[in-house]
Amino acid sequence: MSAASLPSIEDLAGDPAPAWLWDVARRRIAWGNTAAVRFWGEDSLLDLIELEFDPDDTAVLKLDRLATEFEEGTPLTRKLEFDLASGRQWVACRCFPAVLDDGRPGLLVQVAPDDAESRSAFSRFGEMVQEAPVAMALFGSDGLLLHQNMEAERLFGALARQGGLGALLPDKEDALPLIARTIRSGTVSRALALSTRHGARAHRVTLRRVHDPDTDAHALLVLFRDIADRRARERDAARERSQIQSMLDLVSDFQWRLDKDLRFVQITGEFQETTGVKPEALLGKTWDGVVRQFGLGPGPSLSKALASQTAWRDQDLLWPKLAQGAQGEVLRLLLSALPLKDAAGRFAGWNGVAMRARQQKTAAPAAHVTATAPPPDAEDSLLTSVTDGILMLGEDGTVIRASKRAEALLGPLAGKPLETAFRADEQPRLRDYLASLAGTGLAAAYDNGLEMKTAGLPPRDLLVVIQRLGSDYAGAAFTAALRDVTAAKRSEADLRHALNQAKAANTQKSDFLASVAHELRTPLNAIIGFSEIMRDERYGELGDERYLSYASDIHDSGELLLSLINDLLDLSKVEAGKFDPTFEQVDVAAIVDQCVTMVKPGAADERIGIRAQIADRLPGLVADKRSLLQILLNLLSNAVKFTRAGGQVTVSAELSANGDLVLAVQDTGIGMSDEDLERALAPFGQARSAVIHGKKGTGLGLPLAKALTEANRGALTITSAPGEGTRVELSFPPTQVLQD
Repeated sequence: MSAASLPSIEDLAGDPAPAWLWDVARRRIAWGNTAAVRFWGEDSLLDLIELEFDPDDTAVLKLDRLATEFEEGTPLTRKLEFDLASGRQWVACRCFPAVLDDGRPGLLVQVAPDDAESRSAFSRFGEMVQEAPVAMALFGSDGLLLHQNMEAERLFGALARQGGLGALLPDKEDALPLIARTIRSGTVSRALALSTRHGARAHRVTLRRVHDPDTDAHALLVLFRDIADRRARERDAARERSQIQSMLDLVSDFQWRLDKDLRFVQITGEFQETTGVKPEALLGKTWDGVVRQFGLGPGPSLSKALASQTAWRDQDLLWPKLAQGAQGEVLRLLLSALPLKDAAGRFAGWNGVAMRARQQKTAAPAAHVTATAPPPDAEDSLLTSVTDGILMLGEDGTVIRASKRAEALLGPLAGKPLETAFRADEQPRLRDYLASLAGTGLAAAYDNGLEMKTAGLPPRDLLVVIQRLGSDYAGAAFTAALRDVTAAKRSEADLRHALNQAKAANTQKSDFLASVAHELRTPLNAIIGFSEIMRDERYGELGDERYLSYASDIHDSGELLLSLINDLLDLSKVEAGKFDPTFEQVDVAAIVDQCVTMVKPGAADERIGIRAQIADRLPGLVADKRSLLQILLNLLSNAVKFTRAGGQVTVSAELSANGDLVLAVQDTGIGMSDEDLERALAPFGQARSAVIHGKKGTGLGLPLAKALTEANRGALTITSAPGEGTRVELSFPPTQVLQD
């Protein structure tokens, strides 16, 4: 054996627990102790060695894979299904790395003692989640590990096996309060820094209380989702936003944003310090309304610029000062803005900056004297005060002067063409940029600048914005601003990669759920069918009345579990974008009548009244008939379940004033608070009021109804208050309504 701490064949020869040596290359047993011979139903060790195995048997494939998954000196505990003489059985096994006499790899397998087997035999759940794409583990109510799948094994290694749930949590966290809270409330979700094989990493940890009907035991199902990279990207994005805001504060006094209707939606920077007006006084108001309210003096060119939907700069705006002691004074502002576009390329508003116009006292130059540049020391101070790299270019694009920041980005360039600092394939674009500026003074195709890659190694992504000077300025015809956007581009690529990974994980989740459902549906149908036969005593009396009660309980539990599986699959399909509704013209009144007829007998048993209010000549609706029926049945069942005896449930359908078709289910039940409503709309969530009144459900009804409504291009809204009942509205837009 490779590690002295692991057992050897000599150690296991007289062990009462079955143990054998698996030959990985030949896929057969190379040695076994006496207990193993009995375990496999053979007469002698020679018979055991000659035992043939199907190479495609799942147990054989699992043993081959286990031989490659060991950490040094660490055994693995797995539950395997063997085809024994007495039939196929699930057995908990401890597996150790081994080497055969001829040097080939082997696997030493020992059937776990009863105590170890009982801890790892939490039904067949362990095998079902073994191949799941997310890290999942089962812990007992004492916090000790029962089972972890391959993803959790790769993530935590031996940590969970050695110390249980507490070994994964941060030092300041105690596992017992977390376990107690999960057992009490059913589901707990926390963001925690967990100890993994790669160090401490932030994870979203979701704990769910589960029950094994085979052993009547309770356990905690724990799902681990790594959010460390997302947190890092969020911090980078926040830092990037802070840097951009700092730069904007440096080059302007305040920043403003208008929506497509020219309403103020955002004002940042020193707006109040500059104008004496609080930003809240402008938010939500239109540009014309603000002009009238504060007596602003926009010039004709500014009004024209706001209607142009193209970039503009340095437009005058006169703003009367409102600060104490400033009566009669007028502030002159210079406004510049870029148009905003939505995903379809349509105009979505303005993003702009404003700065106070500086008063300059200059003498008129003589007729024969041309304009000159400011003193060199003043110019250097100006260039170094800006965080972007600044260049002054000649008519042919040659660099005349460069700020220190520009030289740090591109190296010494004085006297050289600017294009030489960029890759050869990027240079024609820069020449086109300069040509458009030289020819017309405008560069409509380059309103937002030009992103280019530098020629150096490693290449950097720069945003280049070039503007033409109004007159000769120390021999320069253009100014160019350089901004390093390498980090932003990298963050964008990382976010895109993370989105693709999330989509792939969501697809894997849907496939996994479909596989689990197929695994569960077959035995569930058998359970439901046989229990129904026993309950109805079709082949004779059972005898004791308790048997009839037990058979009825089994049948009801099986149907509830099957309903839960179907709801979970439907919800997963919608979330993964695999739900394909069959749109057709639906008679809403007929759907409502059908649902009320199906729910009314159960409501009558609970002494709850149900009535329908359908508007006359209600138009048809374009929707998926099956899912609309499922939504209404779900909402009606919930309304009946959470309404006390003597209460009322009302279903209504009508057209709203704006042409929407609105279906509503209203009850006089126990109601929900805002906190309960948020919990009820989450998968597996349970409203606290429902738990208090003993009305717990699966926690999938409302999330599924909301997802199916949105898949039918509608919207679901809920209005509720504790003790005042609940109203659920399904609103479908006029585009889905078939008007006469």
